[in-house]
Amino acid sequence: MRAHRYRKSFRGDSSPLTWLFTISDRCFFDLVRKKVEPVSGSDVETFVRDEQEGAETIFLRHDLVAKLLARAPKDVRQIVIHRYFDELEHKQIAARLNINEKTVRRKLEKFLAVARKFARRA
Repeated sequence: MRAHRYRKSFRGDSSPLTWLFTISDRCFFDLVRKKVEPVSGSDVETFVRDEQEGAETIFLRHDLVAKLLARAPKDVRQIVIHRYFDELEHKQIAARLNINEKTVRRKLEKFLAVARKFARRA
């Protein structure tokens, strides 16, 4: 609906698909910012344990993701969403965001480290 409503704002500087991804990202983050719920330590521990076991599908089912994303910087949120929601590989994310693949890997690791640190505090 937003894309239709603001269709005249498309300037053609990028592809229409990039423009739609930007709109969808902003819609998602608007929703996340509206409702920031507290994160329990047990939820974070489960998330970290599952991620260490490589169970990315469990990550998708957790509302913990939204809670952690709400606290992450914008660039990290974009990377995490592309990795776990869009299921893109590091190389694809790097190409889409026009950044280095090593940067993608480092920021994902940092996001998980913050989640682990939060689990220890809770």
